[in-house]
Amino acid sequence: MLMQNLPPRPHWQGSLDGLCGIYAVINAVDCMCRNRSAPLREEQHRELFHRLCHTSDINIASFLADGMTFRQVCRLLDSAKSYLDERCLSMGRRVAFRSSNVSLAEYWDKISHHININGPGSVLVGMTGQYDHWSVVRDVTGRQIRLWDSDDLNRVNRSRCRVGRESSARPVGLCPTQTVLLTLEAA
Repeated sequence: MLMQNLPPRPHWQGSLDGLCGIYAVINAVDCMCRNRSAPLREEQHRELFHRLCHTSDINIASFLADGMTFRQVCRLLDSAKSYLDERCLSMGRRVAFRSSNVSLAEYWDKISHHININGPGSVLVGMTGQYDHWSVVRDVTGRQIRLWDSDDLNRVNRSRCRVGRESSARPVGLCPTQTVLLTLEAA
């Protein structure tokens, strides 16, 4: 068979859907629970996934094809909060910034500080540009954001990141108003 008749590589399961928001919420909850020495079991992951897929006012068919908006991700976080409330854990959430008019240094400092206090998984980040994607921050260094990601994206280098206008030199857009700071504590 001639190689030119084959596509460059096969599509991976999940490569055509927009479920990264659901997985980002599950990964954030999982990471924070592990950090609190209360890891979820496999059946609890499935139960949470099922609950998120049945969140009211969410049209799963729409974001299978088109991805998720910030508002939809927040609705998923509210469903995850309800799930955790039933397990005597209280999850709080707030938007990192009320305005997009922040510098990369301000953004970096805020999420780094939040991770240092609240641990891995406590920041859910919306990205644009090279990655139109929702992911979970595991760790922040001076040079990288390390991710706990559903699409095998391990890190983004600060030198490639931007806040604000698009730039070919900095193709990874970080969205300050679409970054969620999470907390988890015993109820």
